[in-house]
Amino acid sequence: MPILRGRIVAARGVKAEDLEASTDTEWVLQSDRGLTYTGDIPRGSKIVEGEWWGADYDGPPRVSMEKKIADGLKLKIGDEIVVNVLGRDIPATIGNLRNVDWQSLGINFVLVFSPNAFKGAPHTHIATLTENHPDPAGDARIIKSVADAFRR
Repeated sequence: MPILRGRIVAARGVKAEDLEASTDTEWVLQSDRGLTYTGDIPRGSKIVEGEWWGADYDGPPRVSMEKKIADGLKLKIGDEIVVNVLGRDIPATIGNLRNVDWQSLGINFVLVFSPNAFKGAPHTHIATLTENHPDPAGDARIIKSVADAFRR
């Protein structure tokens, strides 16, 4: 999964420092966040409001937000947020809200953007591995295989 770092700098036309966030959500405005983009709904997420954009979406940037955070920031479907990524402000419209199973320890993000939102921006890839029967030698083979695939 691709990952970039970015900071919410505005929402609904209001600067982040002027937003009235609930006590349990103000942390999301205080520093950079991990961000991603994808055409597929992330595992461990369930859309609870709005609709997902789909793998072929090529319109203006959209963002999917974790519902509790959106509620704490008083944001809803159709509101615009602006994130600063690599010194560039990127506006995106909230297209849906998700419940996220953070307990699964899988990879997930408060903000997930449509595939075209960061076109051309440098990013990193991250992954997790879950095994039913861990084996150190098998783990080493998998890590080497993944590293070899990304070196090409």
